Amino acid sequence: MAAICKENGKQVEIEKLVEMGVAIDEILAANKAKAEKSFAATDKDGNYYDYIVLQEKTPIAIQELEKYKANCKALVDMASKNSPGVAVYVYQLMSPVPFKGNVEEFKQYQDEINKNTIAVAKSLPNAGVYRLGEAVADAYAGKNGYAFEKGSEELLRHGQNSLHMLNDAGYMASALLYQTIFGVEPKMPAQLPLSTGTGDNDPIKLQDIATAVSNVDALNKIADSYK
Repeated sequence: MAAICKENGKQVEIEKLVEMGVAIDEILAANKAKAEKSFAATDKDGNYYDYIVLQEKTPIAIQELEKYKANCKALVDMASKNSPGVAVYVYQLMSPVPFKGNVEEFKQYQDEINKNTIAVAKSLPNAGVYRLGEAVADAYAGKNGYAFEKGSEELLRHGQNSLHMLNDAGYMASALLYQTIFGVEPKMPAQLPLSTGTGDNDPIKLQDIATAVSNVDALNKIADSYK
C-alpha cells in the first residue's frame, strides 16, 4: 500500500497495531500503552488519523456479532478523541475454508461474514466496508477471466488451518484498499514488494508485477468493481 501511494503522489504515514490471530479487544489490552500514545497524538487540522481499517479475528467476525461491534466501537471511540472526522473501513474477511471442493461451504461462510461486516459498519460513525472478501470470492469464481490455479498450484491463498493471501490476492487487496480509501483506480508501479515463497525463510522483496502476479488485468478489474 505504501509503495502504491508513493507511485500515485500520495504522502501517507501508515501505522499498524497488529497481533496475528488475535481479537481487537485483546490487541488493545496487550498494547495498551502503545494504543493510548498513538490515539493521544494530535495535529494542526484537528484530525490526526484520516483513515482506520479494522480487521477482527475470523471466529468473532462470523459467530459473535455483538462482540465484533463492541470491539470495533472501543477502538473507534479511542481514536475519535483526537480524530473526530476519521473515516473507518471494516475489513471484510475472506471465507475461512478452501474454495476448491468446498464451494457451497465457502459461500455460506462468506455470506455470513458479509452480513456481519455490513452490520458492524452501520453501527459505527463515518464507516464503510473494505470489500476484500467479495473480491477474493469473485477471483475464485473466475470473474474477468481470472484463474485461481496454475496446474495444481493455487494462486490466491496458501495454508490449511489458516489461509493466507499469496501474491495474487495481496496485489488485488492493495489495489482495492487504495480504491476504497481514495475512490480512484491507482497507477500501479512496475515493481512492488512481494513474497518470494511460502516458507518462514522466504523474504519479501521488490519484484516485477508482470512476473510475480498471474493476471494483473483481471485482478485490477475485480478490485475496481468493489471500490
